[in-house]
Amino acid sequence: MEALREVLLCPVCLELFTPPVLVLSCTHNFCKQCLEKILIHQNFKIYMFE
Repeated sequence: MEALREVLLCPVCLELFTPPVLVLSCTHNFCKQCLEKILIHQNFKIYMFE
């Protein structure tokens, strides 16, 4: 069960993905909020498909 929990954790906030976002170029998963914070900090434009 611990292995499953590790797979479902965001590497930024270490919480369960809420909601999960897949970065297609590298196939990493992040929480939507964490990914937005990272991209904003790095001055990337955010294009979210909802």
